[in-house]
Amino acid sequence: MAWPNGQIYDEMRLQLVAYSRAEFIARVGDAQPNPLPAVDRLGILHVTDGGTRLYPAEVSEDDWTAFRACLWTHRWREGKAA
Repeated sequence: MAWPNGQIYDEMRLQLVAYSRAEFIARVGDAQPNPLPAVDRLGILHVTDGGTRLYPAEVSEDDWTAFRACLWTHRWREGKAA
């Protein structure tokens, strides 16, 4: 989830940057793309029996580039890279 200094793991930043750049929300049983609300901050909620903690997160253009590289690599491994 996060390092002792509160910085979230790289994998979490990649997930957050993907969500923050999504074009729409798809809902089960709804064929129409639904608009996303504006994203003005990001974070990870860690929920445990002992309580809930918010880890604020910052994502960058480098995170977006890394996410797209991971996506390309996945498609390449599946034989579908363009």
